[in-house]
Amino acid sequence: MKRILLLSTLCLALMSATAQKGLNIAIYFSEPYLEMEGLSHVHIEGNDLVPYNLSLFRSLRLTPESTPDKSRKLMEERVMEDGKHATKKEVVMIGGRLYYGFYVLPPKDEKTNRYIFFRNNCLKPEAKPQEIMLVYIEGKASPSELKKIFK
Repeated sequence: MKRILLLSTLCLALMSATAQKGLNIAIYFSEPYLEMEGLSHVHIEGNDLVPYNLSLFRSLRLTPESTPDKSRKLMEERVMEDGKHATKKEVVMIGGRLYYGFYVLPPKDEKTNRYIFFRNNCLKPEAKPQEIMLVYIEGKASPSELKKIFK
């Protein structure tokens, strides 16, 4: 029984690790990056997301103190590179930098939509909290459903 439980846990870990496979942002959801000081990470999948029509929710929040500007620019570039493949997108730039991005990616399969959300409050000194947020989502939810959830 312990072997089955261990094998099931390993399979779930591998599935979630490959969720962002093929995306430039995948590196930010890997172990070395997730252990960085000043980073908070949320990873939810399964029954807790069913009421929202979602199957996977992963988010990162970074403080400007923990992330040099060069690293923030690289993250923006990776998000925008993935955004080039989006079927729909909403983007707000400030001074040539990505402040806000909501990208609808091509579906993973017939039933699974994929989304990237990015916001860099560090580009607005008056914004609180001063943080960078990157979210990757999978599920049946439509873009309009997600916007209602995140209002």
